[in-house]
Amino acid sequence: MPLRFIAAALVLWLSAICSPLSAAAEAPEPLSAIATSESWQLLGRWKNSMWPRKGQRSDIITEAFFLAENGRNDPLAELQATLQALNEPIGTDTEDHAVCRYPGRAIFLRQQGFAIPDPALYCPDFLEFTDNVATDSVSALFISGYLSNPGSAFGHILLRLH
Repeated sequence: MPLRFIAAALVLWLSAICSPLSAAAEAPEPLSAIATSESWQLLGRWKNSMWPRKGQRSDIITEAFFLAENGRNDPLAELQATLQALNEPIGTDTEDHAVCRYPGRAIFLRQQGFAIPDPALYCPDFLEFTDNVATDSVSALFISGYLSNPGSAFGHILLRLH
């Protein structure tokens, strides 16, 4: 019994001594944690490759969508380039600024605590879009379907915004 107690105390003592060192070495930096978050992955449409060595790749094939040179394959590089672009001064032509080009990214990064300009203050197209989408209710309309084909039933459902 005393041997078990000594062994347990030794394990607890070693874990208490070693845990701060291992936690500091393994703790992700805030940007890497954000880059691997589900929301950031959805914004860039990054998905893990089915081949382990390929890493991640975005479904978006237009290179102009990405700010980083390797943004299609590297969410962290795209996040760093996005933060740099969003923190540039806003000039007179606001629609070309990253805040207006990527309002979803700007809103997400503001929610993460970054000091990013609000798209609602600088982007007239964003304001027009949000004003037009303001709805009181939503209805699901089932038009028609072929019961033997479930895809037909799901393909004929419309959303009506009131």
